[in-house]
Amino acid sequence: RLTEELKSCIKDGKQAILLLNRRGYSTFVICSNCGFTHKCPNCDISLTYHKSSNTMRCHYCGFGDRYLTLCPSCNESALREFGTGTEKIEEELKSIFPNLRIARMDLDTTTKKGAHEKILAAFAHHEYDVLLGTQMIAKGLDFPKVTLVGVLNADTTLNLPDFRSGEKTFQLLAQVSGRAGRKDSQGKVIIQTFNKDYYAINFAKNHDYLGFFAYEMNIRKALGYPPYYYLGVLRVSSKNPKEALLVANKIASILQARLTEEKILGPSSATLFKYNNYYRYQCLIKYKDETNVRKILKDILDHYQDSKTIKVDIDLNPINI
Repeated sequence: RLTEELKSCIKDGKQAILLLNRRGYSTFVICSNCGFTHKCPNCDISLTYHKSSNTMRCHYCGFGDRYLTLCPSCNESALREFGTGTEKIEEELKSIFPNLRIARMDLDTTTKKGAHEKILAAFAHHEYDVLLGTQMIAKGLDFPKVTLVGVLNADTTLNLPDFRSGEKTFQLLAQVSGRAGRKDSQGKVIIQTFNKDYYAINFAKNHDYLGFFAYEMNIRKALGYPPYYYLGVLRVSSKNPKEALLVANKIASILQARLTEEKILGPSSATLFKYNNYYRYQCLIKYKDETNVRKILKDILDHYQDSKTIKVDIDLNPINI
């Protein structure tokens, strides 16, 4: 349906915005012969394939390597790309609509100074038919000729192990949906998802902020998340995973002994367990009174600040957990 709507939009001399919150060409590469997967040597994550530069890159630590057509494990020409990024969508759009003028805006196309503003200015002057990009195109843009907004794979924020995943999904969809039909033109928004009954998507689809707010607050109250509780993350990192876990368990015991009125969860592996050659464990602290918690966390931080093998980081009211 999105393809047909895009065709109609361009035929009428209008413009479209397409959002996919993943850059690169493919999100991972795997060998169909032996199962080998290109992974970052520094992080516990698959490398993203960037076709234009023929490189494999880590979007966390910045590691990059040349993309080879032969599998480095079995030496067979059996590497296959899976997952979709903005670069791949741009290529597919050009194959369907050869004359379509596409402006792609993500971290890869806006590295040069002024590139961001240049792309937006060109789109505003209708030098492009489609603005394709990641979440940087979602808000603060007003283009009178935009009558179609397409959100590709709206599920990218749903499966994050983060209590704000619903909020982030609603916010992103609400922001990008507001780009269509800004003035006197009727706009259409098409959301592609595998979770059409997910509450954040339904509230965003119906532009129901108050409904979403009430629903989200009920969930957070029941589970003890902000704004009903403060939240803190204490993260222990080491190049030795056993040492990291040992210290994390020790700190968790201290927290449980000294913070009897608070909820201490963990330690557990961080979402990205290995990051830039450091193995990471974390404790989650839910509390209502900051005074005692801040003092104890400062004592722990001071105790490990001179350690050469252990890093302790504390994030109060974290954006991501």
